[in-house]
Amino acid sequence: MSGRHSPAIPTGFTRWPPVAIDGHIRTPGDSDYFVFTTRRGEKLVLQVQARRFDSPLDSILTLYNAKSQQLAENDDWNDPMEAPVTHQADSRLLYTFPAAGDYILRLRDVEGKGGEEYGYRLVMAADVPPGKAIEVKQDSDTPIAIRILRQPNAKAGVSFGPIRIANGTITSKSAFVAADKDEATITLTVAKGAKAGLRQDVIFSGVMRAGNQTIKRFARAIPIQVVRGSSHGNCGLSTILFT
Repeated sequence: MSGRHSPAIPTGFTRWPPVAIDGHIRTPGDSDYFVFTTRRGEKLVLQVQARRFDSPLDSILTLYNAKSQQLAENDDWNDPMEAPVTHQADSRLLYTFPAAGDYILRLRDVEGKGGEEYGYRLVMAADVPPGKAIEVKQDSDTPIAIRILRQPNAKAGVSFGPIRIANGTITSKSAFVAADKDEATITLTVAKGAKAGLRQDVIFSGVMRAGNQTIKRFARAIPIQVVRGSSHGNCGLSTILFT
């Protein structure tokens, strides 16, 4: 969808974060627009993944409200999870929405370029502050969603499991994400005798074998804390990015 001015709300599908959208800027000068709905006070991360997938897209994100007023914009953002030698031209916005309702996100190439090779993945998800622990109850199971982000041509399955865990107190089994799937759930089991207050950063790794190539990647750590009685926020999400 092309356009160079503040947009009116496009008609069509409205998205509810969290969501991941794959697309292309196929024609030079074009923009893609996305309408999504948020709640008042919701804090979202709106992030493009393109250069890390070897796409030539140099993205820029622009956020508008329902009145087509610009709220925020970002060109480049350096992801601390990427190698420092990797040039990041991917965009990222972190925004707290002051009112419930529809918002518009515009995605385009900052130099106005485009083509079939100008692919991207747009991720819209809630912001989880670093260091905020997921509470897990003694003698209980906690589901952790593992999301796999692949290059468009990387369609092999992924074996994953925890590499840092309080063995004996918190346990988990390895699992497998099939080539045609992007997400699976792994269960953390907390022992009955786990000490309340125990805090542990759980780190997952994933291994993809495609032909003669083996790729290993690590997900961002998930901090968990053992509590007595009822737990709050008893779920987790970790993402493994294959580039």
